[in-house]
Amino acid sequence: EEEALYLFYDLSVNTLNFEFLYSLARMDIERRKAGKQRVHVVIVPQKKGSLFDFSRQSMERINQNAPLESDNDWFMHNVVIPSVVLMPACSGITLCGSRREARNLAENYSNSRFPQQYDVDNPVELDSVLRVLDQGEYFGYGQPFVSSQSAVGFVRQWLDANGVLQDKCVVITLRDYGLERDRNSDLDVWKCFAQHIKKMGYVPIFVKDTYSDFRQDTLNEYLVFHVASWNIQIRMALYEEAYLNMTVNTGPYLLCMFNEKVRYLNFFHVSQQSYSGNEAYHTSMGTSVGTQYPAHTPFQKWVWGGSDDCELILAEFKIMCECIEYKG
Repeated sequence: EEEALYLFYDLSVNTLNFEFLYSLARMDIERRKAGKQRVHVVIVPQKKGSLFDFSRQSMERINQNAPLESDNDWFMHNVVIPSVVLMPACSGITLCGSRREARNLAENYSNSRFPQQYDVDNPVELDSVLRVLDQGEYFGYGQPFVSSQSAVGFVRQWLDANGVLQDKCVVITLRDYGLERDRNSDLDVWKCFAQHIKKMGYVPIFVKDTYSDFRQDTLNEYLVFHVASWNIQIRMALYEEAYLNMTVNTGPYLLCMFNEKVRYLNFFHVSQQSYSGNEAYHTSMGTSVGTQYPAHTPFQKWVWGGSDDCELILAEFKIMCECIEYKG
């Protein structure tokens, strides 16, 4: 208790999706403020009869075509739990079997819990997304994620086996999700981009959306790193090893945002005719149109709009390559 700060992530008021990474990243600073050496995550199960449903099961009620995306257990055990190893200061995670168990832990760690006023009976939603993205916090929450040496070693092994040089490796992360489909990657556009950079001597490597990785595609002439779609540590290591990452605003891009070693261009979907592309939506998510992550490096950029424009994507790519060659 004296060494660790315990994050109580209560699923009654917090979402079970990639937003968990915001809270995880936030804790690196919060534990420093509290004078703690490490972080321990405590996942608290949803309260029965909660007014709001933040579970992944709620997705299926919104869209019957998203049965895989709505599996709580799969996401918990394959994304949330493995993700804690990405932050060196995080020493472990406890998945409570009941809220009674969570209550006991909260009482035991009353002097070392976060939020300090956490109450199992009246939990309050964490404001991690807005807090981490607050432009006034400038560099406040940093980039605490990093890959393990083993994960990097496995990725280098794969790159070597496929004859890919690190300074030619361009990773394209696809979104092909059952919800908010207007944010999905336009595969034809990204194949157009891939063709252009192949002619420039780069090697495009696609990482498909986990939820559609086994579906047939038209990527036969390109390298596809399937393991990265399923293993979050391998995905992070691939992002670190890439010369440049190209992505749209999908959950896994947060691995790029919270890792200072990763170079990336993230293309936000912007459209006033789209629910998930209009300015009000982006503002509500803490990412006002035109802004950048406060702690971004010179080799990390949010591009507002253009995810469906091959020429614009290519132009941004060339600009970033020039920046890397000049400053790198």
